[in-house]
Amino acid sequence: RLSESGSDLPLEPGLAKGLNRASGLHASEPFRDKSLADASARMTEWLRSQAYPKATIEIEVLPAGTESPEAGFIRDVRVRVLQARRETLVSSRIDGWPRALPVPKSPAQPGDALTAETLSRWKEELLAILWKNAHYRAQMRTESVAGDLVFFVTPGAPFDLKLDLLGEKQKIKARSRFEQGGLSQDAIEETMSAIESDYVKRGYRDVEVDFQEAPNGDRVSGEFVAHLGPKWMVAAVEYQTDGVASSPPVPGLTVGAPWIDADIEAEKARLRADLIQQGHPSALVTHEESGEPGRARVTFKIVPGSLSTIGSAVMKGAPPPKDRGGSSVIELTTRPTSVFRNADVARDRTALLASLRDDGYVDARVDVTTEFSDDRKSVAVVFHVIPGPRVRVGRVLVVGLRHTRETVVLRESRLKEGDFLSYQKILDTQTGLSATGLFTNVQIRELAVQGEERSLIIEVTEGARTTIVPGLGFAETDKVRASVELTQLNVSGRGRKASLFLRGSINGSKALLSLTEPYAFRRRQAVNVQIYVEDDRSRDAFDFYRRGFQTQTVFPIRAGNLLARYTFQETTTSNVAQDCAEVNRDLCDGKISGPSLGFVHDTRNDAIDPRRGTLYSVETLLSLESLGGDSFLKSSIFAARYEELRAGMVLAGSARLGLARAFDRSTELPLPERFFAGGASVMRAFGTDEVGPGSYNSEGVFVPEGGNALVTAALEARIDVTSKFGVQFFVEAGNVFPEVSDLRLG
Repeated sequence: RLSESGSDLPLEPGLAKGLNRASGLHASEPFRDKSLADASARMTEWLRSQAYPKATIEIEVLPAGTESPEAGFIRDVRVRVLQARRETLVSSRIDGWPRALPVPKSPAQPGDALTAETLSRWKEELLAILWKNAHYRAQMRTESVAGDLVFFVTPGAPFDLKLDLLGEKQKIKARSRFEQGGLSQDAIEETMSAIESDYVKRGYRDVEVDFQEAPNGDRVSGEFVAHLGPKWMVAAVEYQTDGVASSPPVPGLTVGAPWIDADIEAEKARLRADLIQQGHPSALVTHEESGEPGRARVTFKIVPGSLSTIGSAVMKGAPPPKDRGGSSVIELTTRPTSVFRNADVARDRTALLASLRDDGYVDARVDVTTEFSDDRKSVAVVFHVIPGPRVRVGRVLVVGLRHTRETVVLRESRLKEGDFLSYQKILDTQTGLSATGLFTNVQIRELAVQGEERSLIIEVTEGARTTIVPGLGFAETDKVRASVELTQLNVSGRGRKASLFLRGSINGSKALLSLTEPYAFRRRQAVNVQIYVEDDRSRDAFDFYRRGFQTQTVFPIRAGNLLARYTFQETTTSNVAQDCAEVNRDLCDGKISGPSLGFVHDTRNDAIDPRRGTLYSVETLLSLESLGGDSFLKSSIFAARYEELRAGMVLAGSARLGLARAFDRSTELPLPERFFAGGASVMRAFGTDEVGPGSYNSEGVFVPEGGNALVTAALEARIDVTSKFGVQFFVEAGNVFPEVSDLRLG
């Protein structure tokens, strides 16, 4: 509406779409008056940023429609914009620019929106030019009439700024400071502080810094002046404990160094903190100064006080064990006869409070009182617990869903109706919902108390469901190739994920379909299925065609992870001009069809550079002709142990065993499934795959054939010479055998 009495006109589509986004309102969301007020404020702010300075927003709520059992009352809202007139630039000019500098081109262009942000940005661009040319006192104002904009410049006299008291790096920082912000009070004070800090580090305790300006013809000189006072140096450092000379385990000050007050205070704080940690809560540390400034002496006077031990530690008011959960037991460090430390008591109080709040006592309070004996050698600690009611979860309500089914959210919730309320489980629920990748925002709120029950609202914002990633490239063998990956999240609203990858080129193509079900077997059990087809004609030696599918899932168990998998894969080569074993054995003919089972137990502290821990892995694959593959059984076992003997030295040992056998009409194991050794990871003293059976081709090149049995063992010492350089000493033994019956440990 253009005026109070005018009629309504429809907004242009672009403006309406922008307002719709700025409002933050979504169809089918719960109706709240506050949401409408917030939306009005957001839309008004957005209009200001789009050069509608006088526009205001009215939101009219239309009468309620029919009631739906599922959605309740549905109401529409109409947004009305008053005085929607946009201000844009018609012309601009710059007045008052200094004659010594070329007049720059105006940063404003006809048609630009005249918003407060754009005016501020244009002024800053012009001021930056003046500041860089030493007009540090330059000022500017703007006036606009019907789109005609004028920049009124007051440049001030150029400055000759002297920064001789600063080092080279500090000079560069200071000059940059003035060139970016002019001669502001903040820039002057920051530079004075840098000068003062530099002199204080040299031992000038009473330094004062001033900034002085003086006219110099048509220019102005600016200079920082320092009034130093005497230079203080630490000639001697003494420590006295209860009036007797002593020395700390680790002295904190260096004799001959400049006297810095901050270092003196830091040393006093360190001494007192050490004493408190040792059980002297009333420790007192002061210092005395003596001697001349150039040869000053500091004496730290330490009064440790009595060593306080805990005489008794009592908990009062805590709920009885029958009213606590099984996982709520915590071990307190505050025990009789142990040394009293405030930090330990505070830590125990926090742990006790967290335990209570995670056990349903969400309004619990824990206060601690300490009562020292007359000689302060013993202290009685009392934890006063005020648990309050034990609160259960009432209803769990979910809002904000548009495509996702409510069961997807509820199954990720660690709190069910009737459970005891736990803040930790609320955080775990937020983390779990965010980890699904379905939501951009997750908030969990408590509703008003209803007796000893509190209902929860889980408010979510759904993210984008579909992602498309196109690709175009060139490879030496494939020539021009193109790809596209399509990912669909939250398939059918159940949290499932599907992705399709397609790649095509002159010399080949590939397709991969992946499906993931996060909750298989009606439990938190992710199952992934992959179906793939690949056709490759990029090699001169042979072409290959591969098809297959694989489905797998992981079962977490107490000692590790159990991996169950079913694999079908068929690889066929054609147009063979050279044995595939000489090019890439993984692409040789072979069929796999059958289940496999694996187990991994990993306690290493780091998967890439382990310093301690153990790794065990076992995997068995059974492929059967009756299922469409070659008939063979293949198993492998790997074990490794890492021990850090001392800092920077690790002793590592490992062993692996592989056994395989073909049966039925399969006379031998497919080449890709055989065991090989030699190279970067197994039997490093040999070339790649050189260990074990093989033959020489017509050109005298060794072609490995692999085998059905593998045994290797390794022991190595890893030593860090520096933080970025280390050496390894290792000894390895092992072999690959054609058949399991050929295996000999000698």
